[in-house]
Amino acid sequence: MTWSEISSILFHELAKCTSGIVARQADSLAQYEAQHMERTQACERYSEDIDIACRQFSEHRMWPRLSVLQAELVAIRLNEASAFVDFLERDIEIGESLVLPAPTLSNYEVCILEYLLVDYWAFAGRFRWLAQGDRLFYRGQ
Repeated sequence: MTWSEISSILFHELAKCTSGIVARQADSLAQYEAQHMERTQACERYSEDIDIACRQFSEHRMWPRLSVLQAELVAIRLNEASAFVDFLERDIEIGESLVLPAPTLSNYEVCILEYLLVDYWAFAGRFRWLAQGDRLFYRGQ
């Protein structure tokens, strides 16, 4: 399993998640701000549920039934995990793997997906998302 393969898994799941939530993309800044506040609060409220859903996906490649809001929270985690993997891939392309080596063991795939969607989210992804805002969900100017 390479970082490119991990990236492909995350990208595929992100595309599936976001295809179902396009209707909730904000058209105006006011709508975006209201939805961002809702997601920020839900991030705390559903944290354990989303952790469990991400662990289930990591192990079985299937998501449990999720509400639209929970699917949005999963999409945010997938997006942040994907950005981190893209960083790792760039690092490897320049020949200096300073962060993590490419995963090589077949059972490592479950561990790395769980790390990216649960642990990395708790450690850095959540803060990065809060700092940047909900770019996934804003189509306004």
